[in-house]
Amino acid sequence: NYAKFGYVLEVERLNTFWTTSSIDKTNVVYFTGATPSKLRVHLRDVEDEEGLHLVIYYNTPNKVNVFRGGIKQQQLDSIPEAFNSSLASGSYYYDRSGTGKLHVMVKGSESLDIRMAQSVQIASDVTMTEADFFATGFDGLVSNLAALLGIPASQITVLGGSGGSAGRRRLLSDSNNTMITGFTVVVDPPERDAIVSVDSSDPVTDFQTDTEDKEEADELLGYANQLNQQIATVETQIQAVVPAASVNSILEPELVIPGWSTNTSLYNAGNMICHCGYGVWDPDCHPVMARVNDSSYLYASEFRLGSGISGCEEVLVATDVSVVASEESEEESEEEEESDDAELCPTFTDVSSCIYSGSTCCWEEGACGVCGLVGPVTTTGLLTGSPICSMDNSSGIPQGQCDYLLPQWIGSGKDFAATINSISDGNQGCDCARGRWDPDCEGVDWSSISDSTDFGCPAYNATGHGERYLCQQESRSCFTEAYGLAGISGIGLCVALLPGERAPIPDCPQGSDSEEEVTYPVLPWGSLKFTTGAAMTACAEPRSFRQLMPAFMDGSACSGGLGKLMTGNYKVWVCLKGHLCLDEFSGIEGPEADDMMCYVYNEESLTFVPWDFNSRLSLA
Repeated sequence: NYAKFGYVLEVERLNTFWTTSSIDKTNVVYFTGATPSKLRVHLRDVEDEEGLHLVIYYNTPNKVNVFRGGIKQQQLDSIPEAFNSSLASGSYYYDRSGTGKLHVMVKGSESLDIRMAQSVQIASDVTMTEADFFATGFDGLVSNLAALLGIPASQITVLGGSGGSAGRRRLLSDSNNTMITGFTVVVDPPERDAIVSVDSSDPVTDFQTDTEDKEEADELLGYANQLNQQIATVETQIQAVVPAASVNSILEPELVIPGWSTNTSLYNAGNMICHCGYGVWDPDCHPVMARVNDSSYLYASEFRLGSGISGCEEVLVATDVSVVASEESEEESEEEEESDDAELCPTFTDVSSCIYSGSTCCWEEGACGVCGLVGPVTTTGLLTGSPICSMDNSSGIPQGQCDYLLPQWIGSGKDFAATINSISDGNQGCDCARGRWDPDCEGVDWSSISDSTDFGCPAYNATGHGERYLCQQESRSCFTEAYGLAGISGIGLCVALLPGERAPIPDCPQGSDSEEEVTYPVLPWGSLKFTTGAAMTACAEPRSFRQLMPAFMDGSACSGGLGKLMTGNYKVWVCLKGHLCLDEFSGIEGPEADDMMCYVYNEESLTFVPWDFNSRLSLA
């Protein structure tokens, strides 16, 4: 973990290094940068008694411990000079007051965990020789500080050097005339007898190990607070031993946020910047939420564009979509009918070549398709994905993951055209009823899919009539406009088929160009009074919460709880800008400029019921 102990990097790097080592020999390891605070080492293809003497250069005043099978191993009394097969694997000695090297015996194939503990360091300025340093009795200082903190004296160590990080600390040499420019009093955490030891990294185990680290860091921070509060007493006790010394600084341990992998000062900083992709969910992301499934949610910061999200970037998504053109001339339609590239209509093996009945105008042979449509048109291009932070709660520990939103697409942008774009963490199968037509739905053999919920449609035989579902590309304007998707060529529509039958052509959604009379229940606390059928139709809101997600993202929609008004199936309100209903009621006692039309959500029927204008309700 490179993001702790003062070495602040933007990511936690989990790396595996395979090296060639000499069995029965001493193998010395130097890192070009800071030595990681957590290491795991093991040998491959060796017998239980085979091993080597591993030496790792740390040069830190912090303690370094070795664990085998999660159990702390005992430190040796002296530095081993070579491999000793009689010593148990994990036997070690850390020479922190001298060479700064860790010596450990590694035997057999069982892995060893090496952990650098945090500490509180009191750095003192003074110039003295090493001879004087070793001649000074520090036992009284150690006892007094231990009594001050209420800890065993074994947790306190005095080291020569200027203290602080490894780069500033001067190691002792063999020359008694060498001048020391200071010394450091190191306060260690209580001994940890065991740790969580796992074979792989995942959100749960990372959280468990970080929770252990947090307990250690919190205890050390308590020591640091006590020392800072009584700094005058601490300096007096140090000067009682070394009169010329003064306290330079008290170096505190790094805070630990379980599951957080970058600089802890960025977590919940209150700076309105959402840091994403660094482990656990950052509360700074100020979420707008929409449920994706039982274990995943999509969030976006209200400052999601520009520099509002750190760690995620704008993306370009390739689309190679066969779409259905609409309202073409007869001549164009005939040309398209004769084209060899015409796409076959979706079908099951037990149904004839077309899924729709009662339609005689189509580009395919026979009665197929929807009137007014001609053959498929292939379009290519790029869609710009706006970065968002997605919360993944599948492990039970909310994780922030970089995601993006696409125009006219509902939910995670990684699911759109995932196959074409080779998006490994997106759904590479068909995603239906998500707004624009998903290219991954093209060419699917629907009869081979046993569960239609896999592509976003209702379950097979949901009504007990043996119906099956497929995803149809629907391009009529009454669908695209009613679902807020005007300007694209088609949406993904779930179509039900009974065994051996064709499906009726889907009716336009309620509230678009349908002539069906629209009615609404009267809300318990009052709502808009409709005097015309046109007004009722204009005020219909056929979209689902998921389909409203783009409106939440661009700020044209907002939502909240009903509070004391909550009753029965009504628990949530939603307000929308630019709704057709606002135009229908414009005029005397109508909506104000830039007003919003507000609805309540029926949790049972999953529908929105018109309520009133925000200018009257003052919800948003």
